[in-house]
Amino acid sequence: DIAEVLSRKWKSPQLVKKLRGLLKQIFDWSSAKGFFHHDNPASITGPLKYLLPSEKAITKNRGALSVEDLPSFMKALHEHLNGASFCCGFFAILTATRSGTARRARWEQINFEKKEWTIPPDQLKVSENGYLIVPLAPEVIDFLKSLEPQEEGLIFTNSKGRILSDTIFSRVPLEVPGNWQDKEQSLIHNKNVRATMHGIARATFRTWAQDDRLGNDNKYDPRVAELCLHHKVDDGYGGAYERNKSFLRRREMMNDWAKYCFSEIEGRSS
Repeated sequence: DIAEVLSRKWKSPQLVKKLRGLLKQIFDWSSAKGFFHHDNPASITGPLKYLLPSEKAITKNRGALSVEDLPSFMKALHEHLNGASFCCGFFAILTATRSGTARRARWEQINFEKKEWTIPPDQLKVSENGYLIVPLAPEVIDFLKSLEPQEEGLIFTNSKGRILSDTIFSRVPLEVPGNWQDKEQSLIHNKNVRATMHGIARATFRTWAQDDRLGNDNKYDPRVAELCLHHKVDDGYGGAYERNKSFLRRREMMNDWAKYCFSEIEGRSS
C-alpha cells in the first residue's frame, strides 16, 4: 500500500521523500505505543525498496526568482501584507530562512536592542549544526515593530493562534499580484516553473550573494553566504575550533540584502 502511494508521485522526489518520512514516523509512533508489532513498512531499508519504481526520479530545483526580479516581488509583497502568511513570507526572505524556521519564530527569540534573532537547534533543519544567531537589518527590526511585539509566543499565527501551515505559507508567491516565474528553470525544462518561497528566500539570496553584475562576487566571501544559510562549511580544522561564525561579516551581508530587498519599496521602511 505504501509503495503504491509513493509510486503515484514518483516524479516529485521531494514530495515522495517527505511523505515516506511522515509515514515512517506514524508507524514508529504506533510501534512505540504498542499498536503495531511488525517491522516498519515505510523504512527504505526494508522490503519497500524492492517495490518502488526502479527508474530514478529527476530532482528539480525549487523555483526561485532572478536577482533582478526580486525587488519588484518584494514591493508587490510589501503592498500585500494583509495576512500572517504574507508577513511570514516577507520575514523569511529578509532573513533567508526556511519555511519551518520562519513559521516557528517566537517573540522571545528576538533581541530588538542587539538586532538579533537567536534560533534554537530544534527549529532548524540541520539541528546538528547548532543554534543560529541571525543579524537583523534595521528594515527587519522596523517591520517586526510594526507587528506589535509581544513578550512571548509565535510571531506569525493562523486564525486560531497556532503555527501557520506550510501549505498556506507556500502559496504566498501565487497570491502576490504578478507572474512570478523562475526564468532559468523555465528555459531548462521548456515550461513555466513558478517561483517558490523556499527558492526565493534561499536560492535567490545565494545567487545575489555572488552576483557579478552587482559586484557581489568581489564583495562577499562565499563561506559567509553559506553560514547565513546555516549550511555546514567544510573548512578543515576551522570548523572544529572557530566559534565566531563570521558574525560581523554576516551582519554586513544581511544588511545589504535587506537594502536590496527594499530597493523598490517607497520610504524603505515597514
